[in-house]
Amino acid sequence: MTDLIAQTYSLSVVLTLFACAALLWLLLYLDSAGFIRRRKQRLLRALSGTRLHAVMIRRRIVPAEYVERCDPASMAQQLDHCKSCEQTVRCDRTINSVAGDPPMAGCPNRAGILAACDARGLRAGGDGRR
Repeated sequence: MTDLIAQTYSLSVVLTLFACAALLWLLLYLDSAGFIRRRKQRLLRALSGTRLHAVMIRRRIVPAEYVERCDPASMAQQLDHCKSCEQTVRCDRTINSVAGDPPMAGCPNRAGILAACDARGLRAGGDGRR
């Protein structure tokens, strides 16, 4: 009987060490550059087709570069802001306007987009209108 208890105890110690090693590997994997790259790729796919994507294109911001340079949590928050925006009609009107860069007075993502335009130099050109 004591041999069975000893074997069970040894097995539980080995399984616990294996589980801890697997958890440590998972945590290191989730913090790796590959994980962050895949997360940014998912955010870029989620960005395509949204109003935020259209505003970036109109302001000559390269969406792939914007997502690459933006913090993933901030990018996800910007996508949520865009999805829950109450000014969709106004946004569509300014996106479809032929008058250059769309005005962004009421955009909840205004600060992030303007920061991308100014500080990070993501614009491919333009006259600097806001």
